[in-house]
Amino acid sequence: MKVRGGGMFGMLGTRIAAIILVHAAILTALVYFVFFGVGEDRRPMFRLPHPDDVAAMVEAIERSTPAARPYLLRAFARDGQHVTLLAAFPMTQSNRPDAIGQAVTGRLAAKLAVVEPAVDDVAQTLTTVTASYRAVMGARRFAIQTDQGRALTDFGGGRIMSDTSIRVLVALRGGMVLAVDHAGFPVVGRVVSYIVPLTLFILLLDIVAIVLLARQTTRPVAMLLRVVQTDRHDGAQPIWPTSGPREIRELAFAFAAMRVRLHGLVAERTRILAAVAHDFRTYLTRLELRSDHIGDPRQRALALNDLDEMGALLDDTLTFATDTMTGSALPNETTDLTEEIRQTVIDRADLGERIGLSSLPAVLPARISHIAFQRVLANLLDNAVRYGATPSISAERRGELVLVFVEDDGPGVPEASLAGLTEPFRRLETSRARHTGGAGLGLAIVLALVQRHGGSLTLENRSEGGFRAGVSLRAA
Repeated sequence: MKVRGGGMFGMLGTRIAAIILVHAAILTALVYFVFFGVGEDRRPMFRLPHPDDVAAMVEAIERSTPAARPYLLRAFARDGQHVTLLAAFPMTQSNRPDAIGQAVTGRLAAKLAVVEPAVDDVAQTLTTVTASYRAVMGARRFAIQTDQGRALTDFGGGRIMSDTSIRVLVALRGGMVLAVDHAGFPVVGRVVSYIVPLTLFILLLDIVAIVLLARQTTRPVAMLLRVVQTDRHDGAQPIWPTSGPREIRELAFAFAAMRVRLHGLVAERTRILAAVAHDFRTYLTRLELRSDHIGDPRQRALALNDLDEMGALLDDTLTFATDTMTGSALPNETTDLTEEIRQTVIDRADLGERIGLSSLPAVLPARISHIAFQRVLANLLDNAVRYGATPSISAERRGELVLVFVEDDGPGVPEASLAGLTEPFRRLETSRARHTGGAGLGLAIVLALVQRHGGSLTLENRSEGGFRAGVSLRAA
């Protein structure tokens, strides 16, 4: 069966590809923003040189001749790093307005005190950085210059960055000062400046795209699951999902086709059983007539009993096959269970069977047909009378349910055998004689009838001894 339509996201593979394309589009937009930006914002980020790199530069310059130093400075100037030689330390901001920024020199106790309380986080970062430089430089004088109060971001691994200039000054032997600053690419500055909003924006777009596509994909799957789980043999056509990915719609049509085939097979089985039962009844009638010619009265009675059991077995088999196939629920048919139970107890008393009856509500309506409840109650009472001395019936309403219990004081059932009691032709007593329990279809028929009317059946041993069968039906 071919399924068409579904739009541009009609196939499951297309939806997965759409999620991947959304990710690719977001990454493309991110790369464009990082490298090209929006507007004229091309501010770089400044990185604090690593102490080991600065120490290596100091050692190389001090070991070189004055003529070779310009070549070393050009060699050190790479990837945004600028290295120059100064005649002396520049003055700090407090006594020289054109200075680069506040100087934090190697004399920590004296110089860090000039940092104002409003920028304690900056002072703490500078303290940590200065300590790492002190560990490398030893007693050599050095200074770290940055704008007072500007944020310093520690990315770990010795990577300290800021949006304003960071300069390292180190005194050389001979009186000169090595100045090192490292300006990063504008790309880095833009990423660092917008890292939080970018991350939140990407996360939001991903969540929206995935939720929308996932919802459109899982909704028909959930609908298909509900249809399959709640499908009944009542002839009503379920509402199969017609939207969603193409694969899900094809699966729904495949389930619908399989359902039609199964119903056809079960219906054919029932027709065959009905035809066989009809033909067998013809032969049974002939045998009953011929049994009159049996001279021995005892043998004639045994023959007639066997014929009755054969007819009852045909009735049970046909009833079970019909109930499990049609299963036509009758939600609009209501039966007063109180009246049915009382009448059944009276009829059984006329046959010499004593059935205990608990107090019943004046009226107890339930959603089940009159014939179906009579058959359910008859089969349960047959079992109770057969295996117990004093069977009893009770019924009550609990919320939206009506509960009917049939109990006996017999030997009960082994726990290992409880689960298989409702299987067709399953009996604890292996003979198929009617006087020992029949062919094993009684409880199977009860279960089929109760389920057809939207109810349930529970079978259990009583704690005080005996057996209990409970029927739960929808209250009317």
